[in-house]
Amino acid sequence: MARSTRLERQVPHVVDGRERMVRETYTVPAPPRDWDQIVLNAVTVIAVIVLAASVAWTTASVGDLLGHAVLAAIAYGAASAFDLVWIGCMAVEWLARYEPAQARTPQVAGIVALLLSMTAVAVHGWWLLHSPAVGLIGAGVSLLAKGLWTVVLRHTARPLDDRTRQWFELELGELNVELGALPLKRRAARGRALLAAEQQALGVTLSDGVSDTPVTVVTTPVPPAVPAAPVAAVSSVNALPTPVPTAPSATPAQPP
Repeated sequence: MARSTRLERQVPHVVDGRERMVRETYTVPAPPRDWDQIVLNAVTVIAVIVLAASVAWTTASVGDLLGHAVLAAIAYGAASAFDLVWIGCMAVEWLARYEPAQARTPQVAGIVALLLSMTAVAVHGWWLLHSPAVGLIGAGVSLLAKGLWTVVLRHTARPLDDRTRQWFELELGELNVELGALPLKRRAARGRALLAAEQQALGVTLSDGVSDTPVTVVTTPVPPAVPAAPVAAVSSVNALPTPVPTAPSATPAQPP
């Protein structure tokens, strides 16, 4: 028997010459099952379960290791960061899947964080439990979780050809310029609004302290300077002072 789906629609209905829109239920054949999407959903659920197990295992192992140095609450809180860091880096890498240059940094950071997490779990089993097998197998849980999520995310990503990818990079570059300037424009607009409010409240221009009332400036024209008369050259002889004759002394000379 073919599968069917019941839907609703609005249809006109007339009673006593007055028309109203009423709901009507009708049946249509159901579309075939999308097994690709069903399988992808199932794999995503499995990946989520594996990821949760990885976080729990890493937190328990590293928390037990750090618990010998600090309080248990602090130790387990810090231990949870080992897996959460590479999970966050993996999420950012997926967001930048169409920008290889942007995705490179979270990709490298995620690998480094994963190696640190695996090392911490291995040290817990090898050194604290004296069981190399527990340490190595426990470290592999995080590796399996990241590997499965990498497969799922790469499957969901839709690859673009090189020319289309370059076009979108240029388009996003222009948008990033506008988005980057938006906070600066907002700050400038806020500053102008604050300045205008202060000027209106104080009645002065904050930049120079002058009143906003227009001031009429009267400029008096300055007459041109009169050139000085030429001065005749004076010889060096005439420039010397003329000696003034002195009168003889009136006191007679004393006899010898």
